[in-house]
Amino acid sequence: MSRRTSQATSRASFKSPPVQRDPNMKETVISFNIKGGQNLSATKDGSEMFLRLSFGSFTAESEYIEAKTEASNVKLAIKEEISGANTAFYDNLVRFPLTISLLEMLPKEKKQKEDKIICHREVHRDLSPFLKGKRKISESVREVSKEAPNIQVNLEISVSISPDAAKKGKAKPDDGELHNHGIALINLESLLYPGVKTVSGKFKVNPFTQNQLIRAGYGESITASSCNSGTILSMGSTSRNDSSSAGGVSDNRPESRQAAQDALPYKELNSSVFFEISFSRALVDRATLQDLDKNLATLIPMRPKIPRKKYGAEISVEEYKSQITEVAKLVLAEIRAFAPSTKGESFEKSLLYQLNRTGKHAQFHENF
Repeated sequence: MSRRTSQATSRASFKSPPVQRDPNMKETVISFNIKGGQNLSATKDGSEMFLRLSFGSFTAESEYIEAKTEASNVKLAIKEEISGANTAFYDNLVRFPLTISLLEMLPKEKKQKEDKIICHREVHRDLSPFLKGKRKISESVREVSKEAPNIQVNLEISVSISPDAAKKGKAKPDDGELHNHGIALINLESLLYPGVKTVSGKFKVNPFTQNQLIRAGYGESITASSCNSGTILSMGSTSRNDSSSAGGVSDNRPESRQAAQDALPYKELNSSVFFEISFSRALVDRATLQDLDKNLATLIPMRPKIPRKKYGAEISVEEYKSQITEVAKLVLAEIRAFAPSTKGESFEKSLLYQLNRTGKHAQFHENF
């Protein structure tokens, strides 16, 4: 008998922060229909397999089905709905991915207190296309377990939304008020570093105010155009002003100091956007190795090569002979300059006596 025969943590509502409901928004329902278990096996006999669905703070699990090491068809299914009708609900479609996991709870061993669960595969899917008018996302997943390559993971994923979740909260052209209008300032200065072609990251979204653009260096014209449109900043036809023009605009006006009430959820929910921009080539080329070699050559002047010392038996014999020749020349010079001081004494004895007395005999031995 399975330890759990019903859905473990299924919740029928979506926990979003308390935000005032917009009367212009209809309640939106997202339906999840996840199936799996075809040709499924476990790492141990007696293990219980189940599916888990996570989306933001919402979690649901399928029934726990006992499985064996031999592959068989079992029925794992999650069928749930969540609903919402405020900006927080739609914001979560962008902030959180849908995560589906195939899990295995191993049979308890002796003296084991806590359950041991293996995650065979996690599947992440983006639900933001619902905000662009898409009504249904269907997909079949055929993968292998990351824990046991012999275990197949087969899933059928179906997510639908009703009614259309595309946002329609734009300001009216005649009133000039902002509606759900946030701003994220992105620093692109790293593109000026040599070889950099891509900038990406998560950037915080704040409620839009004129002061934020002015402090960033943009002048009155771009803030005025954004207020009139109430949607997307039209930066293509507006140039960036210098600090002097930005500094001349007063920050004390109520419309520049305060954000629209319906834009406050961006701050309350700590919203952020992921931004990535890539160029086919870097704005500033990276220096090549050849350029670096040229620069080093100008800094380090050329010097003559160090002569290599020769080694070997022939070189040793030549050096030995040259030393004998040098000592012989020194002895010959002494003999030619020597004049015996006493008569009757042999020339050889007198020469040796003179060499030993002056220490030149020992010097010849040292030189040799």
